[in-house]
Amino acid sequence: MRRGRLFRWLGDNEEEVADPRRVGLGAVIDTATEPGEPTRFGWVARTAYRLPLVEPALSRAVDDSKPAELGVVLESHESVAELLAILTDPGAYPAAIGCSGMPDHTGAVMTLLLGWLGVPDSTITMCAACTNPPGRTTPLRLLRGLREEFGSVDGYAEVLGLSSALGYLRNVMLVDRSVARSA
Repeated sequence: MRRGRLFRWLGDNEEEVADPRRVGLGAVIDTATEPGEPTRFGWVARTAYRLPLVEPALSRAVDDSKPAELGVVLESHESVAELLAILTDPGAYPAAIGCSGMPDHTGAVMTLLLGWLGVPDSTITMCAACTNPPGRTTPLRLLRGLREEFGSVDGYAEVLGLSSALGYLRNVMLVDRSVARSA
């Protein structure tokens, strides 16, 4: 992966974030469910977005046999589609993704993005273990759920009508595109 293209911020707490002005962010993307003002770090980027990921229990009943993370992604398909569309804009980079409400949401988004980039499941799990609070989003459950539901992680992008965006995302994010595999 190319360095300095995509960042994850862990909270809306100034102590948790190094001075983001040094990065020169193109976009700050907040996946918080709660309505309200965009993240207070939005001022350091050219553009700030609020793309809420919705908890299934807040909208409708979901099959309890499926992973909760999958329910969040499926209930939030419009925000996921918009995220992928935003990341096809060259002006969005470098981008920072986080959630001022629930760190699980950031974990789900990062799992999707890393899956779309062809990062091995073991590496995605290791990255999540370094950043997610204990007991939070489990990437393997989300990846398995997407593969069961859509045949692959890329299949989910196809359902969103954005499979063409994956090529752009891989071109922008990967140093060597030959290592990208369909997830």
